[in-house]
Amino acid sequence: PYDQLDGRPNVIVDGAATEGTVMTGGGLLMTSRDLARLGRLSLDSGRVGDRQVVPREWMGTSTTTQVSVDDDRAYGYLWWLKAVRHGGRAHASHFMAGAGGNRVAVLPGLDLVAVVTSENFGRDDAHDLTEQLIVEHVLEVVMRLAQRVLVLNFGELIAEGPPDAPWMEGARAGAAITKRPGCFGT
Repeated sequence: PYDQLDGRPNVIVDGAATEGTVMTGGGLLMTSRDLARLGRLSLDSGRVGDRQVVPREWMGTSTTTQVSVDDDRAYGYLWWLKAVRHGGRAHASHFMAGAGGNRVAVLPGLDLVAVVTSENFGRDDAHDLTEQLIVEHVLEVVMRLAQRVLVLNFGELIAEGPPDAPWMEGARAGAAITKRPGCFGT
């Protein structure tokens, strides 16, 4: 179970089916960080560090169309599939969606997991609001950062600019590249 991935309980179950099995259609109470871990597990094809905890083939199958819902959406196994549009580009995504607009969105092409927790219960537009938040705020920032280079000195931002700015060559020469694309740090 997921709660054994890092040796501490992460999932609190709020309800069980009459047979004693967990009802996974709802009732799971998880933190945003724990939800992000599930998204990261999907993004990493079932791996946590150097351990394959969910078969890679299953992760691929579960995020592949099993049923077409409409022109924009499909469903895999426990994942919704939809291209998210931003700036004239479509970004493939798969996501978990919960009541009130809760969502764990995975955008593999951007190496991105976005978690939105919401309490828009009873609203017909709850999921639309969540998608709008992801597109207009999360993707807007991610795409803007992808077009900029940040130069950090011990965590302090000392320069920012487009990757082709002439002064960036000197900044790159004296900086160590961090794991975050578009970021340099010393």
